[in-house]
Amino acid sequence: GFLLGQPRGTAVAFGLAGFAFLVGFVTICSHIAADSITPMGVTPFTPFSDRHITYDVVTAKHTVANYLLLVVGIVAAAGAFGLAQMAV
Repeated sequence: GFLLGQPRGTAVAFGLAGFAFLVGFVTICSHIAADSITPMGVTPFTPFSDRHITYDVVTAKHTVANYLLLVVGIVAAAGAFGLAQMAV
């Protein structure tokens, strides 16, 4: 609470920190998932596994797919911002 300029207490600060962690985790996972639909794919478990994952749905240069993913990302970010505002 204090670091955010809000006198709401430690519980709210920890709640927002947990929410921020969740948003970051989902962001990283969605980026890896988006990379996996390209022919290049991903190797997400390096150095523990050499398993390569690709679904070869669209190329990385596919304009429509990139704009669609951009819109999905903007909507998700706006939703996360709205949820964070409700928590404060």
